[in-house]
This record gives sequence, structure tokens and C-alpha cells, in this order.
Amino acid sequence: MREGNFRSGIPLLLLLSALATGPLCLAQGRFEVLGGKALNSAVPRDFYLEGNAVPVEKHDAALIRTPSGARVLTALVATTGWASQDPHKYMGLLISEGSLSVCGNRLDAGSYGFGLQRSNANRNSDAEFALYNQAGKKIVGCHVPKDLHLKGPRPLQVVVDSATSARLYLGRYRVELRP
Repeated sequence: MREGNFRSGIPLLLLLSALATGPLCLAQGRFEVLGGKALNSAVPRDFYLEGNAVPVEKHDAALIRTPSGARVLTALVATTGWASQDPHKYMGLLISEGSLSVCGNRLDAGSYGFGLQRSNANRNSDAEFALYNQAGKKIVGCHVPKDLHLKGPRPLQVVVDSATSARLYLGRYRVELRP
């Protein structure tokens, strides 16, 4: 009798288990912005670019988790003093633990520097985003739109757009990120 009761309870246990873990399964597979201790422990003090240890601006950093579970760190860097030869080449860093699409270009896991070249002629125009490997070689370049409707722009922020995309904002300029 006891064995029969145990066997009849197995389907109930499986159903309860599925219901309990259902929300966890739904939470996986989408972009997520991470903060607090996860962000604080991920931001390096300095970032290495073209032979220079460049200070990272911790207050202008964002950490996200991609749908595959990889973490991606973006942050602005303090370029004053060392980037005088090309002040627009670097403004930030991107470190990814897994593959990621930036502006429609597939990147492997790695660390990269990025910059934004804005037109001086028209302040409301779009800009050119460039991503460089740590040796300074340009590996991605794309046109990024200026979002004039963005409320309260910050120097750097990441907004989760949907389950399959996120937007890296550099001020009002929008860079698309996809898994």
C-alpha cells in the first residue's frame, strides 16, 4: 500500500517541481542588466589599450548578462593625457565572456576598446561607432543613430530592449547589442 501511494505521488512531485522552476526557466534566455556587487567586482581599475593602462570610470559602467549567460562589461575610460594624438579613438571598453553581435557584427569573447566620432557640423546628426582590439586595430565600424527622444541620457547606460536585444547608449547615441 505504501509503495502504491509513493508511485502515485511521483507525477504530482514532477508537476510541482515544474511549476516551481517555471519562472526561472522564463528568466533565462534574455538580456539582463546586473548591478550591485556583480557590477562592482567586475569593473577593473585600469584597462590595457595599445600599451597603456587607462583608468576606468567605475561610475560610468554597466554589466549585462546575455541570453546565453555570458557577462558583458562596458565602461568609459579616462583618456585625458594619453590620447592626445586621436582623442576620439577611445572613450570606453567592452569585455565579453561569450560571443556577441555589436552593430550586426559578430564578436568572439574578448576585450575591446571603443570610440565615437561625431560630426561637428550638425549636432543632431548620427555618429560613427568603432570597436578596436587591444592592439588598436579597428575590427567593427558602424553608423549609430542619435536618439533625440531619450529621456535623461547618461554618459553610458545599457537598456534591455527585448529578450533578444539590448541598447548601449553613449549619451544619446544607440549601439545595438544582440546575442
